[in-house]
Amino acid sequence: MINLGFKEKTVEIFTIEGNKIAIDYQRKFVNRFNEEYETDFNLYSTEIKFTSSKTMLSQLSEYLQKHSSKFDIITSFKFFSEFYNANYESSQGLFTLFADFISNYIEKNGIILILDILNPNTGRTHPYTTQIMSNELNAFLKKDTAKLNYIIPVCCAKWNSKCRTSHCYIERKFEVRHTRKINDPSKVCYRVLVDKEFSKQILATLPNRKQYMITHTNPQFCEDTIVYRLTENANIADGFKLN
Repeated sequence: MINLGFKEKTVEIFTIEGNKIAIDYQRKFVNRFNEEYETDFNLYSTEIKFTSSKTMLSQLSEYLQKHSSKFDIITSFKFFSEFYNANYESSQGLFTLFADFISNYIEKNGIILILDILNPNTGRTHPYTTQIMSNELNAFLKKDTAKLNYIIPVCCAKWNSKCRTSHCYIERKFEVRHTRKINDPSKVCYRVLVDKEFSKQILATLPNRKQYMITHTNPQFCEDTIVYRLTENANIADGFKLN
């Protein structure tokens, strides 16, 4: 970030969280970052407990009315699965509603990251969160009224307009370190969305590859909207990397 010139810029971070302990940790992280890199980033935290999927957008709207400017980066981190786990039926379409709503608050060259857990909802009687995310966001971005498109996964960014695959399972695996374990595997699903024109600009700079990895634990790759299981070692591009 220092190489990008962020050290001299005014960076304001607005966080919405229903867990006070999580807010405290975010504040400690930003303070430590400022000390380590001699920055002066500001964190503005608001504790909001979202009562249900039906009231989420109205609560968000009330909060955002207090902020006149748009945002450069918007993230959602392991949030929507909580609604689907609590009440799957009433939460249908929540990814779509959020993407449509939040697209009005992102800068022209801003990015939106929607990340969640992979876990199946309500005891495996419903699709995995990653499959719900795929179905809802893929369908939404196909609409003429949608202002956004993917840049990650790259295969979805390139081929979603003609994709008919249902319940697509997207998975990214990280290894994290914490007080209890070193190299603890963490599996998540995420998608990065930007303005449609910005997406075109980014995709135009990428190599023209025909296959992209979309899972890592049980390796699968996408080729022109069709998902295949990887049966042998192959040099396939990572669908989560812009290179």
